[in-house]
Amino acid sequence: PQTRSKWRAVAEQIHGPTFEIFPERADPNKAPSIYLTPLTDAAKRTIGFDANADDLRRETMALARSTGKIAVTKPLTLVSDRDSPRRSVILYAPVYQRPTPPGDEAERERTYVGAAFSPVRLDDFFRFADEKMIGPSARIRVWQASDGEAPVALY
Repeated sequence: PQTRSKWRAVAEQIHGPTFEIFPERADPNKAPSIYLTPLTDAAKRTIGFDANADDLRRETMALARSTGKIAVTKPLTLVSDRDSPRRSVILYAPVYQRPTPPGDEAERERTYVGAAFSPVRLDDFFRFADEKMIGPSARIRVWQASDGEAPVALY
């Protein structure tokens, strides 16, 4: 886990001295958004957001860290979409001190640096898939399921 001071030092090199981690919370373990591309106006609202402040994001990153595999959130609203909520998911890929994920969970925990993430706005993604890949003669339905949990309709 990275602390506020560690993240602040890295982020200030990129975004300058006005960088802030939000929301403010007592837990010293932070996972702020620092590297974003493309840097749109919506993306700029996300810089500094502490993903560990949200249970769903934190749990999904923990799953990615412990398994060494990409993990996907349940549907949520992106920080950048707070003003106009849209159903989205976030894919988290764990990042370790070396390119290949360690073989055992204890080593993955020890060498974990953070996570790379990719938000997916479900309406955009599936509209594109429907129009460009599937065509008018077929329809798709997509569900997300975790072990022991009821499936959630995504589209």
